[in-house]
Amino acid sequence: MMIKKKLLLFILCFVFFEVTGQQFSISGWVMDSASGEHIIGANVMLIGQNAGTTTDNYGHFQLKISNLQFPAKIRVTYLGYNNNVLLLEQAPSKSIKIYLSPLVLREVEIKAEK
Repeated sequence: MMIKKKLLLFILCFVFFEVTGQQFSISGWVMDSASGEHIIGANVMLIGQNAGTTTDNYGHFQLKISNLQFPAKIRVTYLGYNNNVLLLEQAPSKSIKIYLSPLVLREVEIKAEK
């Protein structure tokens, strides 16, 4: 009877580790491509999963995802900048830098006639 309990506990431990999977952490900075300044409050989202965050007061972000499948795509958006999609072939070994380029708007001319 005791052997059955130990065997059951042993099997449950393997099931628990299999269910929890591997935890990945992706972190880095979002920066302006023209000036190199950090962008505060940019949205960083993992495409295809329900995971995302915003950059802090230093332009830094950190995403913690379990069971991430590679290749993975990260979309970074910020008002007034072009969106950037980054393709990750494997888990990055260090912090990444993502550069956003400012939107170039054309001149608007307003005329009034009386």
